Amino acid sequence: MEETPRTTKTPKQRAEFLLVSIRKIAAAFNVTLSEATQSAYMEALAVLSEDQLTAATAGTVREWREASKMPTIRFILDQVPAQNAVVQSEAAWDFCERLVKRSWYADGLGWQNGAQKQLTPAMQYAIRQAGDEHRIAYVPDDERTFVRRAFLEAFAHFSASDGAQVALSPIEAKRILADLSQHQTETTDESERPL
Repeated sequence: MEETPRTTKTPKQRAEFLLVSIRKIAAAFNVTLSEATQSAYMEALAVLSEDQLTAATAGTVREWREASKMPTIRFILDQVPAQNAVVQSEAAWDFCERLVKRSWYADGLGWQNGAQKQLTPAMQYAIRQAGDEHRIAYVPDDERTFVRRAFLEAFAHFSASDGAQVALSPIEAKRILADLSQHQTETTDESERPL
């Protein structure tokens, strides 16, 4: 008989719900997990709501292709629908950190092979807030946690506010349009002058 996760109300019920979900994934792939491994999975998946955990469990059982091997925590988290800002932020950090360390150079070269085109506006904003590419690429180990936290907070804030940080206010937009109009008029006037 298959265990079905129930709705949780207390911390104990929440822990049981997590454990049942993890065991369901393990059973689907015929994997035996030690208590330490179950504990690690529970800690990592505790950020998910009940609905997200249910979706992640179903997605993992449906999508994992390696029989007799427990899916990685990252794979399980990737099965969560996109509404989870924490999971999105973590995934964005992992992606950006790898991309910056692989494709950005501090010796004046900057981004190589158009790698920056892979970054979303939210990722670009979060990189700037974390201290720019140089800071991410060359952060000392003892400071990495702080840079990572700044990135995660900025990414989540950008996503929650639909990018308002980089949007122009109506006043700024009018000013920029007026400046462009003025510049265009000046350029046109100069080209019409006789030599």
